[in-house]
Amino acid sequence: LLPEFQELIKTYDIFICVETKTDNLDILKVPSGYKYFLKSRKEFKRKSGGIAIFYKETLKDYIQFPTSISEFIQWLKISNVITQKPLVIGCVYIPPENNIYASNECFDEIENEMIQLLAEDTPITLIGDFNARTSDIPDFTQVDDNLFEILEIENDIDIQFNDHINLYGSV
Repeated sequence: LLPEFQELIKTYDIFICVETKTDNLDILKVPSGYKYFLKSRKEFKRKSGGIAIFYKETLKDYIQFPTSISEFIQWLKISNVITQKPLVIGCVYIPPENNIYASNECFDEIENEMIQLLAEDTPITLIGDFNARTSDIPDFTQVDDNLFEILEIENDIDIQFNDHINLYGSV
């Protein structure tokens, strides 16, 4: 790693990178006192994608890397010694839609793994590069009775939704 990048890592307890273009043979030179975990694309002709999680060695007893079947996410479970309830971070890299590694099932794979983790009543957050600009697929969740059931919300609650504007200003 470049010295400037090593210095950047040292300013954080946990530092997460996506699109690392690493493989299982890569050995990274990290700053003293740091460890790392790599998730590389399993099948590729050239290096692409990938997720790297750098963390202070003093945190090793509080961090786990739950197994993920999906190549689009790596889970990071951080113990909370105060509340005894861990936090799970999903580190995501989804290739752009015109990429040969793009997959229509990527979000379904992540959602299925997330549902399994939610069964443990664990707070989850997702971070990373979702390459989430869409062309003809909606970039919002359609509100229906299933959504209320999943979120355990009574559907007689008055909730306001704007059906005409998405993040980019149109449906």
